[in-house]
Amino acid sequence: DILDALREREGYFNTFAGTPVAAAVGSAVLDVIEEEQLMANAARVGDYLRGRLQALAERHGILGQVRGAGLFTGVDITGPAATARTAALINGLRERRVLIGAAGRAGDALKIRPPLCFSQAQADLLVDALEDAREQVAAASTATGQVSELTLRARLRFKARTPAGRTLIAPAELTLTRDVSY
Repeated sequence: DILDALREREGYFNTFAGTPVAAAVGSAVLDVIEEEQLMANAARVGDYLRGRLQALAERHGILGQVRGAGLFTGVDITGPAATARTAALINGLRERRVLIGAAGRAGDALKIRPPLCFSQAQADLLVDALEDAREQVAAASTATGQVSELTLRARLRFKARTPAGRTLIAPAELTLTRDVSY
């Protein structure tokens, strides 16, 4: 009755969310979260995970700020080629059967979003795998001599109109160089 009234007044229609089955599933999920104290687990294990990640960041310069809430955690990757380092770390973790993603405008942060039932042992596995992947990335860059510069050259034409209505065109050449070694 409530859904019918809402649909008539707002034009809302959804074939899944308003069904009795979906409501029963949602209620059962909330019961499990409460009975297994998964919110408290997320707070406890999330704090533990961020503590281990912060300790790792203090030992290794490429890991920057560690932040988050509950189990949702982010780790900035710092320095030149941070986006490439992030991708290499994610791939290294995937090879170790740990799946996380990238975040940030430049894709230069690790995004960790485990399920609510994530345990302290699984947090240890994740951090140990991250440390192994970091060592692999560092060794690969040293072994391949991946100490280089990235140079961008562009030829530009600036076009501007003066207050008197004259059009000015000025050619320019721009070169940007950045050290991408790590």
